[in-house]
Formats: sequence, structure tokens, C-alpha cells
Amino acid sequence: MPSVNRVSMYSILAALLLLHVTVLGHISICGFKPDILLIAVVFLALFFGSGVGFEAGIAAGIGKDMLAFDYMGANTLALGLTGLAVGAIHTKFFKESRLTRAVVVFFFSAFSMLVHLFLYNMMSKSGEIGFVDYTVSPLLPVSLYSSLAAIPVFSVLEGIFGVKKPQDII
Repeated sequence: MPSVNRVSMYSILAALLLLHVTVLGHISICGFKPDILLIAVVFLALFFGSGVGFEAGIAAGIGKDMLAFDYMGANTLALGLTGLAVGAIHTKFFKESRLTRAVVVFFFSAFSMLVHLFLYNMMSKSGEIGFVDYTVSPLLPVSLYSSLAAIPVFSVLEGIFGVKKPQDII
């Protein structure tokens, strides 16, 4: 299995966090924006395995937790588990297909958001957020937007980390 340059990984995650906080607010659709940090975590876990995916998820989650008005550690745990889960099954996918990548990002974006919802409902004293309301409002639009944004983001990350370019397989 190829290894990843840790300096490059952390630099890219920091740059994506900065992009997430600044630029993505201007390209939101109906208030929803893609989760490019999650896309990077899924990319790293798909191409470099569960160890790198977990490490990237923890690092990205810490960055999101520092800037979020949320429970500290919820993003860290959600993205860490996402990186671990994607890395655990990364050999089961044909990573070169753009459609497969979009589907994997959609599924694991929803997974990460559901973990976050579960943690929020466990820690919240103000009342639970309903599963159906959460699914309809932020979960589906953010997951769909993230899966579509994953196509160009994966292309950029492929060039940076030197992994195989996808074929035109749909």
C-alpha cells in the first residue's frame, strides 16, 4: 500500500479548512455547502487505508471543532470514525470510477452526519433533533452536494498525492 506524506496531508487539510470557512460560504445553495474536509478524509482513506483515513479524520475533525459552535469533539469523532470505516472497506471498491467515488462520498457524508446527530442528541439537554427532520433538511442536501463536489476535489487531490487518475468509466 502506498504511503502518504504527512506534511502534505496536514497542509492540504489546513488549506481545505481555510477554504471551508471562507470561500464555501459564498457558493452555498439554499444555505448548504459541501463538506470538503469530509471529501478529503474519504479520499485519503480510499487510497491510503484506514490508518491514514482515521488520522486524517481526527485532524480534520479537530480543525472543524475549533471553528464550530458545537460540542467539542463531535466532529473529531464523526470524521475519525468515517475515515476508519472508509479505510476498512477501501479494497472493496473500484476507486477509479467517478460514480463510485460520488456514491461513497454520499454514503459516508450521511454516515458522518448521523454520527454527529447521535452525539448531539446524547449530549444535548435542550431536546433531541428529530431523525426525519434532520434527514430531509441538512443530511440529504449536504450529502448530495458533497458527492457532486467530490468529483473535482478528488481530481485535485489525485494530482497532489500522485494516485492513479480515473478512467472515463461511469
